Amino acid sequence: MSLTACTVLSFLFLLLPSCASQDKLVVGKPLSPGDVIVSSDGTFALGFFNSSSSTPAKLYLGIWYYGIPKLTVVWIANRDTPIISATGRSSSSAPTLALTNTSNLVLSDADGGGVWSTNVNAGAVAVGSSQQPGAAGTAAGRSFDHPTDTFLPGMKVRASRGDRAGDRFVSWKTLWRSGAWTGYRVATEYVASISTVVSFAVVDDAYMSFSVSLGAPRMRYVMSYSGELVLRSWNRTTLEWDDIDVWPPYDCSRYGYCGPFGYCDNTGAAAPACRCLDGFEPTSAEEWGNGRFSQGCRRKEALRCGDGDGDGFLALPAMKAPDRFVVVGNRSLDECAAECSRNCSCVAYAYAKRSSSANGDLTRCLVWVGEHREIRRTVCRYPP
Repeated sequence: MSLTACTVLSFLFLLLPSCASQDKLVVGKPLSPGDVIVSSDGTFALGFFNSSSSTPAKLYLGIWYYGIPKLTVVWIANRDTPIISATGRSSSSAPTLALTNTSNLVLSDADGGGVWSTNVNAGAVAVGSSQQPGAAGTAAGRSFDHPTDTFLPGMKVRASRGDRAGDRFVSWKTLWRSGAWTGYRVATEYVASISTVVSFAVVDDAYMSFSVSLGAPRMRYVMSYSGELVLRSWNRTTLEWDDIDVWPPYDCSRYGYCGPFGYCDNTGAAAPACRCLDGFEPTSAEEWGNGRFSQGCRRKEALRCGDGDGDGFLALPAMKAPDRFVVVGNRSLDECAAECSRNCSCVAYAYAKRSSSANGDLTRCLVWVGEHREIRRTVCRYPP
């Protein structure tokens, strides 16, 4: 799942020359519960925290906003394996985060057992500062390959490349889906107020990031448990996080809400509603009339593929492409159409030409086979 919107977080630490300092983690001076490392501008803190008042305490190593009254964690190292903190133990047997001589960050429990680790290739580690923890210019930085639920300005959501999987935001529920990747950007979302503009950028088909205008309050995207992607801004007056925008914004944009070959129409003045694509009708008129659209739509006429007359294609611009497509590389527009035409199971295709590509293929040919959900608008095959 990506933004109409995107998929996943990587958090940047700044890697510094080896030197002793209270604002850095150095070899021989591990971090223990009760200690924190604060960024140079006081924006973030790294340390141990307990997410509840349970006994014994369940400790997590994380990064949170520093200097605000509400604990707001943006990254957790051991979110699946909390450390049980037994009472009565000495500080020498407490869990620790240590930087080793081999430039590994190692999180250990109170018995010295390894819980989490990563290589940082540096002699000291400090927490990234300001609202740009992953911004350009930190060439010595290394981002963590352990995404959580938070996406911060300047962080990079990377595309899959070779054997490395791309970054993703993953919720417990499949609530919505971003559009098919065309090589330019997943989507453009501008959330503007008097003093704040949020904009997305895609760099060389390799990663996506977002930025905020100068002077903007602290802002972050959060993937909720149920699948909403929420843009939140810190309100300096109420000392609370305000929800600036939420995706999906309406019911019919939720994943699969309109069923196979149905689409969510939000182009009119009325409230967004499910509709059938041209040439289709509701599978169940009764269910459709009662506001239950999950059965979707069916064809009014069967396709005549292979009978000599053939079927045509109907262009449907300005719609989000359906889910579960197959990418066919190195194809022109006509070749992409032919790829679908010669396969009687193919029901749709879409094509885009990119300005740049990391693998040298500037084309983007997508084809769809069989039943499809979450169609917005693409190029779909219909009987003439």
